Amino acid sequence: MHRAIMEQSLPRAESRGKSTVSRGTALLAAALVLSLLGCAEELRGRPPLDDGLYYPIAGAVDQANGLLYVVNSNFDLAYRDASLVAVDLNTHKFVPGFASFGSFPADFLLVPSKDGKKSTGYLAVRGDNSLTWFTSSPEGDGVTLECSDDGKGSGCSGDHVITDTVLPAEDDAADSEDEEVTLGSDPFALALIPAHDEMPARLFLAASKSGTLSLFDLEDDGKPVLSAQSGMVAGAHTAALDPATGLIYVTNRLYPYLYRFEVVESDSGPKLQSLDPVPLPSPYAASGQYGRGMAFSGDGRYLLLAYRAPAGIAVVDALPEESDWAPSLVDFVPVGPKPGQVRLFPTGPGGKELAYVVCYGDDSVWVVDPEALLVVDRFEVGAGPYDMVVHLSDKPRGYVVNFLDNSVSVVDLDPVSPWYHQTVAEIH
Repeated sequence: MHRAIMEQSLPRAESRGKSTVSRGTALLAAALVLSLLGCAEELRGRPPLDDGLYYPIAGAVDQANGLLYVVNSNFDLAYRDASLVAVDLNTHKFVPGFASFGSFPADFLLVPSKDGKKSTGYLAVRGDNSLTWFTSSPEGDGVTLECSDDGKGSGCSGDHVITDTVLPAEDDAADSEDEEVTLGSDPFALALIPAHDEMPARLFLAASKSGTLSLFDLEDDGKPVLSAQSGMVAGAHTAALDPATGLIYVTNRLYPYLYRFEVVESDSGPKLQSLDPVPLPSPYAASGQYGRGMAFSGDGRYLLLAYRAPAGIAVVDALPEESDWAPSLVDFVPVGPKPGQVRLFPTGPGGKELAYVVCYGDDSVWVVDPEALLVVDRFEVGAGPYDMVVHLSDKPRGYVVNFLDNSVSVVDLDPVSPWYHQTVAEIH
């Protein structure tokens, strides 16, 4: 693996006490040795992990089938590939069936089929600069994950690993030809655009290092087909769909701007049209640590942005009234150190929407009321939390993926439970 990939802003191996220093030092040494040895040495690791957690970085819940999917990042290259494993949410045990793919995955989305029996997963994979996708369905006591063209084996391959592809010609003229393109360097951020107005569901992918933006139409079987490309300044970090306007917002880890893109339909297919970048509200835009996580409130009223210096959530008015609209800072809500993902779930009293801010720096999740703009709770989880997903049921549960603990914290999200907002179990 080239040194450039190792130098990207992957979560650092930080924890508590003396063991933290030794573990972080070991990881740094491993990364340095591997970067010097070259790509061929990476293939000498162990087979991909199929029944456990190892530097997990993301998760997703199959609501209909009661399954939790967790992405192992293979952060220190101890294995030949990264992997995805499945957990039964009733027993908290790993079930047979897994998929393996390139190291250093970033964003992960799981899209259920219309009948709810299957799901399609999409991964932005940094190690091989790909969009990797798979289909999943429960089978007996396990799960079937199809991630190769022949449906055999657990390794993702063929058309399920998209690194270069063809961009259709803009018109049907005889001299127009399809263009061979790549997805850019360091694919990082994903956003789903649901099907609407006879338009298919679409997937948006932003590559961090190159700034390449790719739009895919999703076929009935979940296969992504490239339909448009554009670009932005390098540094893309998080992408989100504004439910009120249909615009796609992208943060940049290097510059204090919100980048906005509109999907424009034309006779020759969709286009990604860039709107003017919008400067982030001061005085917090000069830190270089903005836009780590981003989420819209359900009504599209507010945009919540995670800042790391100072650590907090910038709440931005996200409903433009005029074409020259610029975001205005409504409030700044301090939270724990190194906030990352921001997730909104209807898990407050009476189904009220709450924002959950995963704070990597203090092993906790801070709970923000997006209407009152106040921190209303905080609960501790495992070391190095990186993502949080939820299973909405009669007894809703949250699942916090802990990068440093190789674990998932199970959190009670039932407002009438005496253990509300407490860790009630751990998955290892």
